[in-house]
Amino acid sequence: MSGWWLEMIVEMFSGVAIETWAIIGSLVALSVLVVEIGRVVVNDTIVSWFSESESLQPVGGAVLGLIPGCGGAIAVMPLYGRGAVGFGTVVATLAATAGDSAFVLLAVAPEVAPIAYGIAFVTAVLSGLLIEKYGTGTARIDRIVRQPATAADGGMATRSGHAACGTARRPASSVATAANLWSWAVLVSWWTIALVGLGVSMRALLTQSEPQLVLWETDVIAAVGVTGIALSGYVYVRGTAPATDRTSLDQFVSALWRSAASTSRIVLWVAVALLAFELATVADIQFAQLPTAGMLAPIGGALIGALPGCGVHVGIATAYGEGAIPFSALLANAISQDGDAFFPLLAIDYRAAIVATIYTVIPAAVAGGAVHILWQLFDLPQFWFALAG
Repeated sequence: MSGWWLEMIVEMFSGVAIETWAIIGSLVALSVLVVEIGRVVVNDTIVSWFSESESLQPVGGAVLGLIPGCGGAIAVMPLYGRGAVGFGTVVATLAATAGDSAFVLLAVAPEVAPIAYGIAFVTAVLSGLLIEKYGTGTARIDRIVRQPATAADGGMATRSGHAACGTARRPASSVATAANLWSWAVLVSWWTIALVGLGVSMRALLTQSEPQLVLWETDVIAAVGVTGIALSGYVYVRGTAPATDRTSLDQFVSALWRSAASTSRIVLWVAVALLAFELATVADIQFAQLPTAGMLAPIGGALIGALPGCGVHVGIATAYGEGAIPFSALLANAISQDGDAFFPLLAIDYRAAIVATIYTVIPAAVAGGAVHILWQLFDLPQFWFALAG
């Protein structure tokens, strides 16, 4: 009996490692890197665009919110503290952002992601424009926030990099050479394993087969997954990078570090979520009943979205990929969650953060409920409610 349990545990952890790294993590790493490089390229134009396009600010905020990760949304919060954008733009940005869970959904359900975030974008823009036009009780908050003349941005820089969720921190310039060499070794190893996982993942997608990496007549993909998760754990805990100058090459290296740190955080949450699902399967918990939860599903997704940070929402996206929750719940969660952008807004003013959260939960529940009703009314395929495999 003990041998059977040991074999089951090894198989469970191997499956989680393979799916976490080869199927999801490596694709997330590529997506995060593309976003980070793009952020470096366009960062200098953000503030000037907002100052010149006042009537379109909610649209611009929603566009920045759509950028996977939290960097785009975080960039908008200091602008509100300085009076450069209105509260409607803040709400539009927060409603559009899906934080780190966007990377996961793009990896596990790329066909569904444009639908979910397209609906989220429209909902975000409409909500932001309504608040900008009618105020809906936000004028008092605006006055309170803009009373201080100091930069009330919670310490976030407005030019030099609004970091995505899980941004790598820089150590002091006195870091020893040996420590720098070790950090470089970790970075190179992490990206090497990521590229290996990406290659395996792309081959599996193109051939419609299971992820495999055969060396010396042995499939070592599970070992690659375990190594990737272990390195991600180290990067997440340390969160440091060698000090660099501000040349173009240094900016690219910094983007590599930020991408590794952000991806590591996502990878760990995905691993925890997948392991939880595996354990729940062993315990015979019937997730298949959740898609029939009716209107409670989108309402629950919206309420969970009110939780700050990205971790729990990565779990929601992972749950959708496993067929455990309906599409309406995923959509409501995507609209209502604020990711790590909640924290700089909280530093600016706690009342603004609370009201903004309420103003994203309400349209999230409405949009999720509307999707639930329409999908039922037109008898659309179950695929749009949950991916069952």
